[in-house]
Amino acid sequence: MNNSREARSAKALSRHTLEQMVSRSSEGFLLADAKDPALPIVYANPAYEDLSGYSIEELVGSSWPLATRDCAGQPELERLRAAIGRSEQCRAVLPEVRKDGTSWFSHVSVEPLYNARGELRYFLCIQRPVAGGAAEAIGDSPGEALEVASSTEVS
Repeated sequence: MNNSREARSAKALSRHTLEQMVSRSSEGFLLADAKDPALPIVYANPAYEDLSGYSIEELVGSSWPLATRDCAGQPELERLRAAIGRSEQCRAVLPEVRKDGTSWFSHVSVEPLYNARGELRYFLCIQRPVAGGAAEAIGDSPGEALEVASSTEVS
């Protein structure tokens, strides 16, 4: 689709409609403040709350977990962090841990968002579970996938 046509279509939608689209999405949306080096979370939709197990109250103001988690031995997370450092878009499949300690794999898409003056303002993170679970995400045996997931620490 043509970018100018997309822009016209989005402008035609009301703010209320756009808010409903995000809040009712089955994909987790998280918005982090790009102006703060700690990348604090400023918004999470209900699907992100469901995926992570954390409430919006627990998330807002805290550092974005993907930006603060140790990425040693996780090349996809290292690649994602490097893209964030360059303010670039990135997609990855990453192990995650819910608040209750259960592990899962997530398709993660990160997009830099700019204000009307062209200044970086936010990073938008969209997450959805990997269909088929950890084995599909890793591409190896389920045992190896669980080993990777259990070694992942979220701070």
